[in-house]
Amino acid sequence: MKQFKYSKWLILSLFATTPILGLQNERPPKTPDEMTPRMEPGYNASSRYETCDSYDFYFTGSFIYWQPIQENMELGLVSDNSADLDLVNGKMVDLDFKFKPGFKVGVGLVFDYDNWDTYLQYTWFRGTHDITSSLDQANDNLTLWPAWQIVPGVLQPRYKQGKESWKLRMDIIDWDLARSYYVGTKLTFRPFFGLRAAWIQQHVRIDYRNFASNFLAIWPTTHVFQRSNSFGIGPRAGIMSNWLLGRGFRIYANGEADILYTWYSKLRAHQESDVSTASHYTIRDNDSEYLRAHMEMLIGLGWGTYFRNNSWHMDLSADYGFQVFFDQNMFRNFTGDQNVGKSHSPNGNLYVQGLTITLRFDF
Repeated sequence: MKQFKYSKWLILSLFATTPILGLQNERPPKTPDEMTPRMEPGYNASSRYETCDSYDFYFTGSFIYWQPIQENMELGLVSDNSADLDLVNGKMVDLDFKFKPGFKVGVGLVFDYDNWDTYLQYTWFRGTHDITSSLDQANDNLTLWPAWQIVPGVLQPRYKQGKESWKLRMDIIDWDLARSYYVGTKLTFRPFFGLRAAWIQQHVRIDYRNFASNFLAIWPTTHVFQRSNSFGIGPRAGIMSNWLLGRGFRIYANGEADILYTWYSKLRAHQESDVSTASHYTIRDNDSEYLRAHMEMLIGLGWGTYFRNNSWHMDLSADYGFQVFFDQNMFRNFTGDQNVGKSHSPNGNLYVQGLTITLRFDF
């Protein structure tokens, strides 16, 4: 009887463990891929302004207050040789570069295709910058040595007064293709690429004058005029970033670069004297082609809000930016009239800095 009792418990134990063993045998071992944690595909959600019943258009208008500064635009050197007639002791007289107003206007469209957008913008900027240097007529050792004049012969001209006026005209059209998206809950990026077309015109007029007979007899009043017109077109790319602070406020920072295939036309250098026609010169270069690069960086503060039941969005921003137009100065530099063919363009950079205030409407 005991043997039968033990056998019964053994049989019951086998029946109880068989389903568990069977379940373990039915589950296959994990593969190496299954043992690696699965990651969902990444997607940067759109950060465009979402307006109700919208046409997906937006318009921008900007007031700009910029200061252009161009290298190699000095009027001349004011020298005081009272201590030693053979000593050059003086300082350069540069243009008075002032801030000037201008404007920008733009229009954009957001596509249904992955929330891409395209944007077209026109920039208008003009300015005239002057400098006058008038020296003591009684001090013969205090003189202005000209930086623009084609020097006649080997004798360095000396003047008592100099005036310079520089006119700058800039017309720029930018076209972008971009997408705005979140890279964090409080950070958005808008990378873009596109095209730029730029028309830049520059005129400079310089007058060097003498009044005393002892100076006027040797160095008569001389007038210099130079002109440079350029048109460039080429690719541009950059990125805009918005650092969201809350309640509609944000800090933003943008960077952009482009390189333009540039045609210079109507390059002209002209000089004439009030007394003698022997020092009259006119030198032209009607067709020159170069590659010119441009860079821009800015930082600003903005605020935006929805209104009319989220049917419109308004954004107001203000930023301060810095730009470099590399080698934009194509005015010609002369060392004398003995070898005018050795004259050259100094290729100074054109720098622009200043304030931009922008109002944008999305609807």
